[in-house]
Amino acid sequence: MTSRVPAPQPTQLAQPFWDALLEQRILIQRCNSCGNLIHNPKIRCPNCHGADLGWANCPTSGRIYSYTVVHRPLNDAFADNVPYVIGLVELDEVKVRLMTNIVNCDEEALEIGERVNAVFPKVADDFTVFAFEPAMSGAYDGR
Repeated sequence: MTSRVPAPQPTQLAQPFWDALLEQRILIQRCNSCGNLIHNPKIRCPNCHGADLGWANCPTSGRIYSYTVVHRPLNDAFADNVPYVIGLVELDEVKVRLMTNIVNCDEEALEIGERVNAVFPKVADDFTVFAFEPAMSGAYDGR
């Protein structure tokens, strides 16, 4: 189990997303009227303003769209983790971009466009988060 303080506080609206992470799946809200994929969850579609919203399974792989290496965390709770990588990952096929940590990597060797796969660190018995690691992960023993 991974330590994560402060822990995310799921809302009722976002609970299906967090429940899917426990099953190592990424679930994104989808508008049943126009097909728009929505993240973070909303009560209405930002595209057509429809209220008929459901959920769609998304790929657990993608590419790094952008990233930054954090050397001075904004929250003291993450001070022991520096340096760490925060990235914007575009999921395959659906083109949804998720803000996430990029882990198990050499932060100096990361590249925009690099292929990544989701990992699902468990932070409590009933709570999982997601992060991404380079698709060729395993060769690097760092963070």
